[in-house]
Amino acid sequence: MSARGRPRKVRPAFGADLDGWTSLRDVEAATGIKRRDAARFMRIASIPAEELERLFAAARQSNIPVTSAQVDFLARRRAGKRTEYVRCCSHCGKPLRIEDPS
Repeated sequence: MSARGRPRKVRPAFGADLDGWTSLRDVEAATGIKRRDAARFMRIASIPAEELERLFAAARQSNIPVTSAQVDFLARRRAGKRTEYVRCCSHCGKPLRIEDPS
């Protein structure tokens, strides 16, 4: 326990059983999956099965495989998250280009 304030949070050990609601940091500690990846997996899991099936059916017809980045892009669009990224100069901060993640 620290000198003042509340005690430090005890994270679960690697391989521990996660009961109930846990934070992404707890999931990271128990499974070894990075928080960013866990958040990405949850976004992808939020896509309805019918929508994913349509995406895969269209890919089968065009013989172009679906990448995980495309599925994540679809999940970001459904969640109303930003889908364009502005790359800026590290020196002056002016925009260099706008990138679409797909």
